[in-house]
Amino acid sequence: MRLFTASAVPEEIQPDFDRLYRRISADNNSSELLSAFSGCFEECRSVIAPKACYMLLPVKCCGSELDFEVFTISSAGLSKNFSDSELCAAMGATVGIGIDRVIAKYSALSPLKAWICQLVGAAYIESWCDLLCERIKNETGLFLRPRYSPGYGDLQLTEQTKLFTLLDLPKRCGITLTETLIMRPSKSVTAFAGLSKRPYCPVNKCSLCNKTDCEYRND
Repeated sequence: MRLFTASAVPEEIQPDFDRLYRRISADNNSSELLSAFSGCFEECRSVIAPKACYMLLPVKCCGSELDFEVFTISSAGLSKNFSDSELCAAMGATVGIGIDRVIAKYSALSPLKAWICQLVGAAYIESWCDLLCERIKNETGLFLRPRYSPGYGDLQLTEQTKLFTLLDLPKRCGITLTETLIMRPSKSVTAFAGLSKRPYCPVNKCSLCNKTDCEYRND
């Protein structure tokens, strides 16, 4: 099984910042907020360093048990997500440590800017993962199911360690895992995405996840 690596330049990643601004300014649309948002966006864009790696794995589902050959996982939610998939993209991605440093700086200077940078960083990693999935789709000629990450639904966060070992994320992408299973840099994602010959129903992917307090949620 081959391990693929990927990277991107900031100009390739285009989050919907108009939508994000409308979301955070719903109760306070002021020139001060717009100025802070614009400044945070430019500062975050200047420091992102998108990296990723992934591996295509065969997958067999039997009830809630999934066999990827290299390891097995028990998750009814993930099994449902992979209902018509015979291949899986196991991936890890990050936009780098730069945004964490910007957030740390503003945590002491401006809680507003620190909060905005958190949201901008979340938008960047989500868009980078979208771009990565689009590349995988183009390379394989298959359709990708929505990404499913450890900690979502009934997929245990401890399954994170299997992806870190498989993909060698510290070496390949500079992503590390703390003893409490928190990723560093914070704007990093690990996920499974099923590959299918058929397109999936175009519903909001967040509707497949029951985590309503997730910073990546877009509804």
